[in-house]
Amino acid sequence: HIKAGHGGDGGGDRSTGADGDDKYIEVPLGTVVKDKETGETLFEITEDGEKRVLCKGGKGGLGNWHFRSSTNQTPRYSQPG
Repeated sequence: HIKAGHGGDGGGDRSTGADGDDKYIEVPLGTVVKDKETGETLFEITEDGEKRVLCKGGKGGLGNWHFRSSTNQTPRYSQPG
């Protein structure tokens, strides 16, 4: 199993979490990608050097700066990535 990276947790001081890394695998020309559950063909690799996104890395979480308000100016929590 190949999985893309998780996003990083949000942090303090106006910072958000890092985005997760995408994963790349090399496959031979003519490779057909299908949905396992429905059997639907998603795409086929037909050209040399062609790149297609199947699973993108996760989005980084929001830091506590995003959750501030007039009544809660110093939040002590963040969002997970």
